[in-house]
Amino acid sequence: MKRILPVLAAVLLLLAFFPGFTALADNENTLPYMTDAADLLSEAEAETLNQKAAALTERYGIAVRVLTVSSIGSYNVEDFSEAVFDEYHLGYGSQDSCIMLLLSMEYRDYDIFAHGYGNYAFTDYGKERIADHIVPKLRNNDWYGAFLLFLEDCGEYLAKAAQGEPIDRPAAGEMPAGTRTVIHAIIALIPALIATLVMKSKMKTVHKQRAAAQYTGWDQLNLSIRDDRFLHRSVHRTRIETNSGSRGGGGGTSVNSHGSSHHSGKF
Repeated sequence: MKRILPVLAAVLLLLAFFPGFTALADNENTLPYMTDAADLLSEAEAETLNQKAAALTERYGIAVRVLTVSSIGSYNVEDFSEAVFDEYHLGYGSQDSCIMLLLSMEYRDYDIFAHGYGNYAFTDYGKERIADHIVPKLRNNDWYGAFLLFLEDCGEYLAKAAQGEPIDRPAAGEMPAGTRTVIHAIIALIPALIATLVMKSKMKTVHKQRAAAQYTGWDQLNLSIRDDRFLHRSVHRTRIETNSGSRGGGGGTSVNSHGSSHHSGKF
């Protein structure tokens, strides 16, 4: 693996500067699912991640990929994702389905790219949530941890999509599941709270505690700024609605003229 990385990096760099550059092989899946051209991982780490990505690919019928490069040349990161996807035939199945995390190390750009079935399984909201999940690890240069977390998230999202319920923004008027859980818990506690207050009112010798512990230390996440430069194409967006989106929730996926969707930014 280590021996082919310099060659692969050179090929990808040529692709960045010469869009018409022909790949050495035109077969499908010419790149490993975990392609570490920027040499961020050990050989063992890359192999572990590649096996996990391959297993998800086979299970759900969509190519699950991570790609790192040192530079994307004159491309912006979203254009580069699409160029590599086309040049190396990175999709899977009749829809060329793919979900891919791409990192460019020169200016620390990332892109979460979806195509085919990936546009259904990974909505705009879903890709944004995944980015929020993995960007802190990327900022700490925890490459293996970030890629492993990305693959775990992909497994969760694909499992939900296979059930016909892709993770998306709640429909208008629909309460998020987490909020419903909190409200139910509060309602369940009300009888106990009332009983406690009644008991306290009868305890004349007990004084109210005036000091309270303060809990601090929440991590303040500096979320990435989305980089929406479209230097090499004219983009026309359409929307793929999910089930929740069809009920008026404003969810779904914005798909461009390439048939792809993205969430990109800096780490």
